[in-house]
Amino acid sequence: MAIAAPVIVQEMSEWVRLGGGNAGIVGNAAHKAGFHRAANEVPPTDYSRSRDPAGPNGPVNWDWACAGDFAHRGNEGLRARHRELLARLMRGEHPMICEFIGKPWVNRPVYYWCRWAGNDTLVQYTGQGHDTWSHISWWRSRADEPAHLWSGQGAGDMDGDTFIKQASNVIIGGIPGGTIIMPFSWWLSAIYAHIIGVEGIVRATAHAVTSVHGVDDQAKAQVEAARKNLDDLKATLVESPQSTSSPE
Repeated sequence: MAIAAPVIVQEMSEWVRLGGGNAGIVGNAAHKAGFHRAANEVPPTDYSRSRDPAGPNGPVNWDWACAGDFAHRGNEGLRARHRELLARLMRGEHPMICEFIGKPWVNRPVYYWCRWAGNDTLVQYTGQGHDTWSHISWWRSRADEPAHLWSGQGAGDMDGDTFIKQASNVIIGGIPGGTIIMPFSWWLSAIYAHIIGVEGIVRATAHAVTSVHGVDDQAKAQVEAARKNLDDLKATLVESPQSTSSPE
């Protein structure tokens, strides 16, 4: 039977002291796989084990659930702390953390970030929930390492567009105002087949911004470089239990 990793219990206690809510660490019956389960409750092929840098047999404790759901309940001050954390994760900080799902801005969608797709890769989440809490996972092999999630500064005072331009390399998701960011992995074929019927924008990097009506060589190179990571990430979203069910 799964028990909560003590480090995550401590991080959750700190979050509650700041005014946040504990939305769960150990998964309920709806969680058949993933980081909310203990390592000994899921097979080696489960993404929470197979993607670990130490390998599927590397958990520091086989009984630990290794993810926490940190609730902000729409409180803007608490959302700001989640923005700060996401900015630090995308800069490569907190190396024991491998997954984040949340809605750090009220006017933007829920986003999915994971270490194995690249620190600067962020996609729009396709599952349910995570709008009033953020799901944060530790590598099973590093689940005994404190992350100090709620200290430091990152992007708490940034609006969503400014954050994305400065902090990320690949974004998939809707922008307020109706502009659409197309997924890189099928972007080129969509353009060349003339099947895009709306204005679209692809942000390859902060210095390479190309509209779907004006593709340049630099943007094409960025697309090809991103393709491998994004294909891998799409597979993750399919196999991840968080993409089909919401935590408590």
